[in-house]
Amino acid sequence: MIVLSFVLLLLGWMGNYFVSKYDASDLRSQETSKAMAVAETKINQLNTTVSTLESENSEFKKVQASQHERILKLEFQVQQSLKKQ
Repeated sequence: MIVLSFVLLLLGWMGNYFVSKYDASDLRSQETSKAMAVAETKINQLNTTVSTLESENSEFKKVQASQHERILKLEFQVQQSLKKQ
């Protein structure tokens, strides 16, 4: 009877030990999943920021090219005016 009690006690202890190991592993897995989700969100935010900056840079370059073209036209007009004088 004592041996049976001891065996049952040992089996109960082993069961609790392995269940607690599984719970700890599951908790680490959940924490890792949460951390990866946060990292993915931040990466998506950074990608959006990069896309916005690239778009703004493209618009800036268009405006800059247009202004440069306007300056060249004005310089040409000034030169033509100076030649007529």
